[in-house]
Amino acid sequence: MAILARAGALTSVHVPSAVDEAARDLVRTGQRRDLCAAEWRAQQRLHRRYRHLLGHGKRSAVAIIAVARELTGFVWAALTRS
Repeated sequence: MAILARAGALTSVHVPSAVDEAARDLVRTGQRRDLCAAEWRAQQRLHRRYRHLLGHGKRSAVAIIAVARELTGFVWAALTRS
């Protein structure tokens, strides 16, 4: 177990608490339903993309930049939507 921890094979996972979820829900109460749905789809897609790139041997920095570029596209689309 110690060998895996030193090698970086074990990573912690953040599980949001009920307080975190409640705060997120308060922020989203004033948002439109279609934007919330698009936000959730974008979050899932970007997460899948990041994990896919890492799984195929891309460096973390390269994967982050690729995901950031896609995120700018989602933000641009949300801001230009009428």
